[in-house]
Amino acid sequence: MEKLSRKTLNNICCIGEETLKDKELAIIYNAVGFTNKIDFSQEDSDFFSNKEIGEIFDALFRKNARLFTFPNELEYIQNTLNNDLPSNLLIWNLSRQGGDNNKKSLVTSMADFMNLEYIGSSVYTMNLCRHKFHFQKIIHSSLITKFPSEFDARKYADASITFLIKPEKGSASRGMSSSLTNLSSSTVLELIEKKQLKPQDIIQQYIQGYEIEVPLIQYNGVFLSLGICGIQKNGEIFFKSGILEEEMYDTKYEFYDFEDEIDNPVLCDAIIAEAVRIAKLTELKDYGRVDFRVDFKNNFYCFDIATTPYLTEHSSFNFLMEQQDFSHPDLLSLIIGAHHSNTECL
Repeated sequence: MEKLSRKTLNNICCIGEETLKDKELAIIYNAVGFTNKIDFSQEDSDFFSNKEIGEIFDALFRKNARLFTFPNELEYIQNTLNNDLPSNLLIWNLSRQGGDNNKKSLVTSMADFMNLEYIGSSVYTMNLCRHKFHFQKIIHSSLITKFPSEFDARKYADASITFLIKPEKGSASRGMSSSLTNLSSSTVLELIEKKQLKPQDIIQQYIQGYEIEVPLIQYNGVFLSLGICGIQKNGEIFFKSGILEEEMYDTKYEFYDFEDEIDNPVLCDAIIAEAVRIAKLTELKDYGRVDFRVDFKNNFYCFDIATTPYLTEHSSFNFLMEQQDFSHPDLLSLIIGAHHSNTECL
């Protein structure tokens, strides 16, 4: 099973702490009230709250990290071009601005161009994983279709099959409307005929089931999982309708250990193996997260790949770390250690 042992977790954290003794860390991020928006139509939910980014900074300070923080991408770029930053800098791109499919990618693109050391996936992988239709085709999923040419309502005459409409590019449920979920095939066809869907919309079959997240760490070039984290809302773990909407400040969902809850090692091993396969296929680097829905027949479907998943205290990464008695600062050491292990094995 491709899962991180406590011993390996501890080793990677130690690598991260040693790295912080030699490196200074530049974090480029976007936070409400601190970032000058390039696009004023971008929703605040795309950005960190002050509490969330504060948790990350506090955790790094507790690991004695020396930080350069930039709430604006262009400020960081100007400092780099002026040679105002130290040569032993490690770059961590947590920014979330940019146009269309290139959102989040400006800082990473510059790091690649100038051959600077950075944590995380390449621009290619970031852009690919934001494009839900493209990555679904690459992982051979039939879950998502585009309209109108690929949607055939006659194929879905079964009344039990419903659909949701979502933007083809983006993260998780951002840009989705709860009114466009649990739609029958005839309703979707009606929306198409009335031209009420946008060219960038995709049609996804709605899966009733458990919503789970599989956090991944790459160690010496090999992907390993922290485990499987389930999401629960209002005490419900099996979702029969609706979506988990993006929230600011007031988080209404909680986590649980899916492996303990389900007690099905064969299923859990298969889910982790598929997450690892997807990570390799999409060329994730250092860390990432693959999200699934698991139906009542134990079929599982990937619906999202996060190349820069949240690493705040309220995150599946931190929940699973705490299950093994590691702290939130340890999680940040883990990410840095995973990066360093991969630079050494290149």
